[in-house]
Amino acid sequence: MISEKVINAILKSSSVENKDLVIKMFLDYISQGYNYNDDKCNHILEMLVDKPTVKTEKDVNLSYIENNLKLLLYNSEDYYIKNIEIERVDNIDCVVVVKFKYLKKIDEDRADITYSDIRSNISFIDYPQVLK
Repeated sequence: MISEKVINAILKSSSVENKDLVIKMFLDYISQGYNYNDDKCNHILEMLVDKPTVKTEKDVNLSYIENNLKLLLYNSEDYYIKNIEIERVDNIDCVVVVKFKYLKKIDEDRADITYSDIRSNISFIDYPQVLK
């Protein structure tokens, strides 16, 4: 990761025209990937003009996730799921990255099988309830 000090120095020395050009190129890049209804680009534009739209871990409704385990794992009813934590919020892909441990219920009595670590992405565009 590039140092935040370097990023801040470049942002201070960049012209408005260069910043505008890079933002337009970035939005074009995002549009070339999966961007249904331009939701990702719209969120980026929204963040540029309205700081509260930038989502952080404190904006995530963890209890909603804990009560809707199907958002984490396909056929979640077949698994034991524990240690659910918010790892980060990705405001570009518009997802909440959640890490947790899981164990298939069929394997619960096997001593050679333990909980596995995994990450899951939950779209806060598709599931706005994931945010407070």
